[in-house]
Amino acid sequence: MFASGTKLLASDECYIPVEKLKIGDCLLSVLSGHAVEITDILSRSVPLPRTSASPQPGANLSSLSPVIVPAGFLDGQRPFEDVVVSPGQVVCTVQNSTGYNRLVENTAKASFGQNPELSEGLHSVEYFALFFEDQYYLSAIGLVVRGYDSRVLTETGDWLRGPEETEPTSVSGFS
Repeated sequence: MFASGTKLLASDECYIPVEKLKIGDCLLSVLSGHAVEITDILSRSVPLPRTSASPQPGANLSSLSPVIVPAGFLDGQRPFEDVVVSPGQVVCTVQNSTGYNRLVENTAKASFGQNPELSEGLHSVEYFALFFEDQYYLSAIGLVVRGYDSRVLTETGDWLRGPEETEPTSVSGFS
């Protein structure tokens, strides 16, 4: 999920803050270069613990706190500015392998970036999940991220459950 303020690449090649997107808007798929239509948007306000020393009862800090992917984290250039996502959001790196590029999926974790001032003075963070007719890869200020396939809404019934740790996977054929 993307935190409020995260900018995604629209089909007109302009970056738009996630909270300004609506159903029917089109974003650019980084794999195909085609416009992909948003079929659903779900948002959730997640309360943040006041301090790590005194978390809310039952709070799992790693599942609540936003993950910041710092500007230049991947290759010294991308993302172009800090990107804030929920823990568990799939972010991708591009690896060149024998003449073609492939995406390697990773799960966003606190180890990607720390910014203690990010939640200072905030009591909650607003997350947005974007759904499409299929699974697509998008650009969040130069960071390749995965959008949700709308079928997950009917198959799981619980798209907001806590992040699951997964091993990196790869998607071949990215050019």
